[in-house]
Amino acid sequence: MPVIVFDFDKTLTQKDTVLGFLSATSDKGFMPVRRLVFLFFSVLHKFRFISNDRLKEAGIRLFLKNMEESMVKKSAAVYSKGIPLSNIYTTEFVAKYPRAIIATASYEDYVRPLFKDNLVLAAKLGFKDGKVSGLKQNAFGPQKVKLLNEQGINTVDILYTDSFSDRALMNISTIVYLVKNDNIKKIKG
Repeated sequence: MPVIVFDFDKTLTQKDTVLGFLSATSDKGFMPVRRLVFLFFSVLHKFRFISNDRLKEAGIRLFLKNMEESMVKKSAAVYSKGIPLSNIYTTEFVAKYPRAIIATASYEDYVRPLFKDNLVLAAKLGFKDGKVSGLKQNAFGPQKVKLLNEQGINTVDILYTDSFSDRALMNISTIVYLVKNDNIKKIKG
């Protein structure tokens, strides 16, 4: 059976979902200010001043820190139902590879409800005493390869992604499709 892997944000979705999840889930005040601070951290990440792990930690501190685990899980399930999926979701994932692996830096809490029958390798929130404590696991760039390796998967037959941040994953893939605005371009294989 071939190993098919899809990235999630901007590959199977129409837009990035992380800030939407953080905003929709948070019970903290001053939301416009929190979003602005998070966008500042996002710019720092874009220009490689901070790592994706640090960006995720900042988001957790700003929006979710000390929230009840049950509240986060409930909000994540509701949020997942409203995520606008891309045409690639329908034409490639559903029509061709519905058993594919989802490897994403998005949070498992809202990705898992969309892909109940699939292997989902995603970022995970850490919880202590039933409350959000930080980032337990990230799945960004080379971390995706590590998570696949932990599942006994060392090569990928087909990869769909929107970003060269998945270069490590591209390196172990035979065929790579780059997805941009519901357009697919074969860049390897």
